[in-house]
Amino acid sequence: MTLRHPPGLSPDGFELVGSLAIPRTRLRGTPPLALEAVLLRLTAIDGWQSRWLGSGLSSTEEGILDAAPRDALRAVAEMRGSYVGVWDLLAWRDEQVLFIAPKSAGTSAVSEAQAGWLAAALVAGFTPEDFLVAEQVDVRAELAALAR
Repeated sequence: MTLRHPPGLSPDGFELVGSLAIPRTRLRGTPPLALEAVLLRLTAIDGWQSRWLGSGLSSTEEGILDAAPRDALRAVAEMRGSYVGVWDLLAWRDEQVLFIAPKSAGTSAVSEAQAGWLAAALVAGFTPEDFLVAEQVDVRAELAALAR
């Protein structure tokens, strides 16, 4: 099945995690400290549900009633041996799940722990397209660079 991303989160490039190319979207104009809220809102469009997971929580799937996202989290955590490195946001619609790593401007690298979660997910049957790095772009810095 081809994953269709929520509107506003269509990938515009790729983030290299080791030797894997993970879809990436660059979000321009998001206010500082509001990236997470913007992502939660964008995933709600077009019928997606989402949940902020944080990283390394001991019981991340608690409270998720839908089977697909809950089973996805459990499968990867079982393969990894823990929830350490779980990507910060999980979005789902029907049987589709999307692990999202929001990154502030200038900090777009996926952490070593998140790379470990990704590796376990690939062994559990997920693909790089089931992941998305959402990078916040500092528009002011881009404009300042253009003005030079």
